[in-house]
Amino acid sequence: MSRDKLLVLLLLLNLIFNVIMESRLQALRDLQNMVRSEISGIRADILKLCEQDKLVTPAVVEVGEKVGEKMEIIFTFRVREYQEESKVTFYYKKMNEAEFTPVAAEHLGGGRFAARIVEEILPSPEIIISKSSVGKGSTGVEKKVKVVEEAPDAARYVYYIAVRSGNTVRSTEEMYVNLEKAFVSPLLVRVEKGKDGVNVIVMQVDNAVSRYDIKSVSILGRGSDGSFNVDLVRRNDSFHASFQPLDWYENLRLKVTFSTGKTVVKDLPTDIFM
Repeated sequence: MSRDKLLVLLLLLNLIFNVIMESRLQALRDLQNMVRSEISGIRADILKLCEQDKLVTPAVVEVGEKVGEKMEIIFTFRVREYQEESKVTFYYKKMNEAEFTPVAAEHLGGGRFAARIVEEILPSPEIIISKSSVGKGSTGVEKKVKVVEEAPDAARYVYYIAVRSGNTVRSTEEMYVNLEKAFVSPLLVRVEKGKDGVNVIVMQVDNAVSRYDIKSVSILGRGSDGSFNVDLVRRNDSFHASFQPLDWYENLRLKVTFSTGKTVVKDLPTDIFM
């Protein structure tokens, strides 16, 4: 190979090397810019959270008096760095609603405020099933299964708080609360299997949380011998029944009537008594 050809080859290789390096450098620059953009977004989110945290304390949700068939729900919070004459507005809506409803927050003194809304909360408790065997030869091991259901949109709320000081308005991010979980206790369905049949006990897990007393409990269904209907008997704060289960069930439901007159029906696993 002549000297000129070798020189041309070296120049060509150098050009290819430079092109490859420049491409890799550009990829690194793009990655760097992307990371910087992500970091900027994270910083902005952190600043928003910090600003929100500075604006108000987390709202404490409590139940007030009954208003007909509805209940008063009270959101209590404190505005940080509160300025006299500031106007505080509580905006809320159900998850299935489009528009927020504004409520003027009541000034309790200092920076403390309370927003009061009146809503109908339909109880739809979570069901927790506990199964165990009793008698000779049984292990007595208790197995718990939680029947998880999404809270209905009617019980899930979105809210935010706005503070107006002069011509300046500051507001929090949208926050979420499930009023059903705040005021309705889960139900425990305890099933004890024995040689003579099954014992079923239904009770509220946390009576201190629940604002709804249970009036009656029934288990309904259809199985191998046709319709199935058992009314549980109340003993203090729990409901009891003993019976011989059917060979198989096509469907099973737990019917709970509350002292308010509201009734909720929950599906049960068809093998709950097996």
